[in-house]
Amino acid sequence: MCRYYAHSHICGHTNTVFAAYCAPAALKQRPCSGGEIWQTLKMDQVCAICSNNNNGDTSSSVINARMTVGKTAGAGRR
Repeated sequence: MCRYYAHSHICGHTNTVFAAYCAPAALKQRPCSGGEIWQTLKMDQVCAICSNNNNGDTSSSVINARMTVGKTAGAGRR
């Protein structure tokens, strides 16, 4: 099973981020259908969904910028 990081936000939501391929998936360079949480990281901000509901909060732009960086970095590995 491929490994993932779990980001646990202060709002209570959790999202997973790809971390490493398992041996069978590494040959295809595609994550398998199953998954194992490698490590849970506690985030000090609310998730993107909750930050979008709270548009007056300045931390939402920081969260959205971090999520954009993560998405573009992972897209090149396909």
